[in-house]
Amino acid sequence: MFVLRLKKKRFIIALTAVLTVITAFLVIINADFTSVEDNVEKNSKIYSLKADSADDRLGFFKQLELKAGQETADEVVIPQNFNSVYDEYNEIQKSSGFDLLSYAGKTAKRYTYSIDNGKKAVILVYKNRIIGGHIASGIYGEEYLPLI
Repeated sequence: MFVLRLKKKRFIIALTAVLTVITAFLVIINADFTSVEDNVEKNSKIYSLKADSADDRLGFFKQLELKAGQETADEVVIPQNFNSVYDEYNEIQKSSGFDLLSYAGKTAKRYTYSIDNGKKAVILVYKNRIIGGHIASGIYGEEYLPLI
């Protein structure tokens, strides 16, 4: 018969090592390594995508020379697998220098603002950075316009 004998000090060291490895493993599998951009370039102009605060988000619209009104917010999940509707929506994003495929399966904040002429502007924010958005007329069924 084989008997394993450990002294108390060695047992505590071994247990600590095992728990450290398990903790590291759990941190790695739950970590979100999705990177976000600080700026986007369009038509030789660089736009800040910082969205840490309401002032930052309103500053984004000032860069676009849009006057944004009251802010409403909710959360949306960007689908893991895009259907034809989301593929079309992502083409609008790409025309503004964004690409939502990098955020598939992620939960983003959606901020909606009233802007000029009764239109609505929507921005999607992930990790305090703007990752997409559009301008809508507010009339159901009308096409979305790119932000930039």
